[in-house]
Amino acid sequence: MYGYIILRDIPKKEAQLDVAVYEIKGGFRGFAEVKPGIHYVTVKDDGQMVDGFWCEVKSNDAVIKKYDYQSKSFVDCDVEEHFRYKDMAVSGAMNKSLIPVMEASHSLVQSWIDLTFHLKFENFPFSINKEEPITPPTNLTPKELEEWYLTTFKSRFEQAFQDTHNRDMFSFFEEIQFAFISYVLFKDEEAHDRYFYLIQAVYNAGERSVTNAPGFFSGFFDILLKHFDTIKAEDFSPDNRLIANLSNLLEDMEDSGIEPLTEKARNFKEHLDRRGIQI
Repeated sequence: MYGYIILRDIPKKEAQLDVAVYEIKGGFRGFAEVKPGIHYVTVKDDGQMVDGFWCEVKSNDAVIKKYDYQSKSFVDCDVEEHFRYKDMAVSGAMNKSLIPVMEASHSLVQSWIDLTFHLKFENFPFSINKEEPITPPTNLTPKELEEWYLTTFKSRFEQAFQDTHNRDMFSFFEEIQFAFISYVLFKDEEAHDRYFYLIQAVYNAGERSVTNAPGFFSGFFDILLKHFDTIKAEDFSPDNRLIANLSNLLEDMEDSGIEPLTEKARNFKEHLDRRGIQI
């Protein structure tokens, strides 16, 4: 079953649902056939897309928002309006005024699902984190420095996974998906930098981390595959940060001796070969 997003009093120029942008005219009232889950909505006003809103759409239910021209933002309707428009949407009475997104943009709907399947609305607002690099004190003797690296030093991956996300791989996956989609939607430079920081942290995690958390690395490649598929093969130049050091991780997974990981690495390499992407 699907849900609905109803937009009241909006400028009739363009409306965006997730990664799909639609030209709209008078009479447009929102979207039908919306997959249950998290979504982002905005509209164009005065020639640019305004700050939109994130929402959770539930099956056979409707999200109702009204546009405020003064603040150029979306606000909630009053309770009476909310239930009136919800009933109209769910009953099908508004269908002629709604864009059926599965019919209009099926491939973009699937792309959104592929890029956000770890984003759960109960965790909203999502975070873009930052770790401070761990550096040794400057006055250590060679022996003390060796001991410091053995007992205190943590890699970027260990800091992000163990400390920031408390070894919760789904929390880590949520951040990396949110960073990626934030750059896609908003060209957010902080999100861009964090995404590639996390990518490189995982690529250089090392074989010990791979063997200690095989489920994490298997799940990570499920996410990574979807990100690769959004980029044309010819855009993968040798210095592209999405492929730089990827071979390190694939090698560590193959050397782990853990069959699901070796198979995942092998399948990913075959996928890159089919697309003509060299790493």
